[in-house]
Amino acid sequence: MNGLFAAARHEPTRGGVGGIRGGDAQPFGLDAIVGRHCGAAPALPSASVLAGPSPMGPPVTLTSLAGQVDVGEDLVGGGERSAARVERLLISEVLVMAPVCVRLVELRMLDKTNFLRESSTMAIDHLSEVLDLIEVRGQISSAFAVRGQWVTQSVIASPLKLSVMVRGRCRLSTDGLDVPIEMEAGDVAVLTGRSWLRAEGGAGDGPLVEFAPEAGDYALRIGGADFAVDDVVLGGHVELNPAGAALLTQALPPVTRIRASDTAAPALRTCVDRLVQEVTGERMGASFAVRQHAQLLILEVLRAYLDQAELSPGWLRALTDDRLRPALTLMHGEPGRSWGLEELARAAAMSRTSFAVRFRSVAGVPPLTYLNSWRMLLARRALRDDDIRIGALAAQLGYTSESAFSTAFKREVGEAPLRYRYRLRQAS
Repeated sequence: MNGLFAAARHEPTRGGVGGIRGGDAQPFGLDAIVGRHCGAAPALPSASVLAGPSPMGPPVTLTSLAGQVDVGEDLVGGGERSAARVERLLISEVLVMAPVCVRLVELRMLDKTNFLRESSTMAIDHLSEVLDLIEVRGQISSAFAVRGQWVTQSVIASPLKLSVMVRGRCRLSTDGLDVPIEMEAGDVAVLTGRSWLRAEGGAGDGPLVEFAPEAGDYALRIGGADFAVDDVVLGGHVELNPAGAALLTQALPPVTRIRASDTAAPALRTCVDRLVQEVTGERMGASFAVRQHAQLLILEVLRAYLDQAELSPGWLRALTDDRLRPALTLMHGEPGRSWGLEELARAAAMSRTSFAVRFRSVAGVPPLTYLNSWRMLLARRALRDDDIRIGALAAQLGYTSESAFSTAFKREVGEAPLRYRYRLRQAS
C-alpha cells in the first residue's frame, strides 16, 4: 500500500503453515506446527496465545517467542526458509516449556515496521501511531548549574517547551499564568503555546545572578557552579510538523506540571538522570545519545500526563479510553473502509446511541469526523514522503473521487494536496 499505513489488517489465521511474503502484511499461523510436536489441538480465535494445562504442570502463557525472532533474518524472505526458521524457534520454545500442551500460537509480521506482534499480548498502540505521524522530535536546548540567587528569562520559539528541575528549587512564570509554579527537584513543566519563560531560584545574601542560556549550552556552569550539588535546570522543546503542532497544542493545557511524587515519576527521573550524565560528560557519541534520551523523555512526560490528568475531550483522551479502543482500532487499521456507526458501535459492544454519545463526549467530535481527521493525517504523511498519485491516495483513503478527496483535504489543511506536497518539498 505504498508505505502509507503503519498498521496491518487483523485477520484470523486459519491454520497450517503460511509463508510470509516480502512486501505484504500477512498473518502467519503456526497451529499446524504445534500440532505436529504437541499433539493436535482445536484452532482458537486469532487473538489467543495460550498454553493449556497439562497433567504435569500449571497453565503457561507462551510470550517469549517473538523476542527470539530476528525479523531482519529469514522471515522477510518468506517461503520455506521463513517457515523453517519459525518452526525451529517454536520447537525450541516447546521443549523449554515442557510439559505443556500448546494450543495455539499466532505471529503476525507487519511489513516495514520490522517487528513481530503477538496479538493477544501486545495491545494496539495508537499513541505511537499518532506520534509517528506528527513527527514528534524531542530536543534538549540547554542545561545549566547555578548557585546563589539567580534568575533567567528566555523567548519560547517552539509550540511545546519543557523545563526540568533536576536539582534544587525554582519558580517558573510564563504568559497567561497568574501565579508562578513552584518547582522542586524532579518536577517537569510542560508549556504549550507560550511565548516566554522566566525561572528564578536559589537563596543566600549574595548578589542576584542574571543570565540567559543559549541553545546548545548543554553544560553551562554559572559562577563555577557544580552539577553535583547546586541548582540544575534542563531545558528542552518538542519539534513537530504543522499538523502535530496543532494537535498537541489543542490536546494539552497551557501549563502542566508533573511532580516528582507522581506515579510515573521514577521512569521520568531515569530519563532525566541519563540526559544529565550525557550533557555533563565527555563520552563519545554524547550528542547522539542526548537526542535519543530526549525522545524518551518526551514519551515519559506524555505518559505521566495521561496518568495524572482528568483529560479534556479530544483525540488524546480518546486514545486512552478502553471502551472506544476496539472502534479506534478498526478506523486506524482500515481508514479506507466505509465505516458505519453501527459497525463501530458493535465493535465497542455498545448500542449506536450509547456509542455516539460516548465517542463525542470523550473525543470531542463524532466518530466519522474523527475518522476523517485520521485520514487527513495519513494523507499529509503520504504527500510528504511518497510519490503516490492523488487519485490513488484518494482511493486508498476511501474517497469516491480525487475531487472529493481534494475538497476534504483543502477544508482540513487549508490548501490543495498538490500545493501542500510542493510547498513541503520546496522547504526541505
